[in-house]
Amino acid sequence: MIKHMRTTINMKDSLYRSIKEEAARRGTTITTVIEERLEYSVGKQPNSTPNDFELVTFDGDGLYPGIDLDSGSSLNDLLDGPNEPS
Repeated sequence: MIKHMRTTINMKDSLYRSIKEEAARRGTTITTVIEERLEYSVGKQPNSTPNDFELVTFDGDGLYPGIDLDSGSSLNDLLDGPNEPS
């Protein structure tokens, strides 16, 4: 069973530069970036790595007034509206 195969592909210079920049930014190889893109295009999800996660944060002063993170029902009410009996 073949696990890896070496091949040659022709692509636009601009595409190669983009792939090379992405690989450098992510600290991975050009081969890995190309493999992930090909796997995605044929419907196979690539293995996720810790580098795939980016935590987005925002400046602010904390929670809005009245939000209680210790109360699941109050959070549900905030997100979905209060449950009213039918």
